[in-house]
Amino acid sequence: MKKIDEVMHEAQQAVVDEAKLEEEVGDLLFATVNLSRHLGVKAEVALQKSKPQI
Repeated sequence: MKKIDEVMHEAQQAVVDEAKLEEEVGDLLFATVNLSRHLGVKAEVALQKSKPQI
């Protein structure tokens, strides 16, 4: 989870640079999928079960 916090911080810093922001969001997605794999959770199933607050 430390890696996700680190990548979130980097994404927040990259908001002014769209190309860098896309890279950081990709890193965040990758880190989140790796975390789910480590926890034994299928990322696709977790996403389908999520209830976004949008």
